[in-house]
Amino acid sequence: MQSIMDTQSVSMSWQPMKKSKDLRLRIEPDLYDEFAIVAQDLGMPVSQIIRRLMTQFVDQNSSERQNTLFPLPTVSASRNVQNTVRSRSE
Repeated sequence: MQSIMDTQSVSMSWQPMKKSKDLRLRIEPDLYDEFAIVAQDLGMPVSQIIRRLMTQFVDQNSSERQNTLFPLPTVSASRNVQNTVRSRSE
């Protein structure tokens, strides 16, 4: 019984994000038609599928963006560190 109440409180507090951007795509009509048919078969609007694909793309590629903000040392830089450590210990 408590899990039902938890679910209800979560669903009541959750509100979808307001959409404020439009995206215009130029694609082949045949590709769009096939895509729309598959979306309809799945019972999903085309826009929802596009948003999911965009979210997956961002999730998969955000680690690459993070690496560019805080790059890891290159292989040659780590070799220089190893050589420095070796020379100090000798």
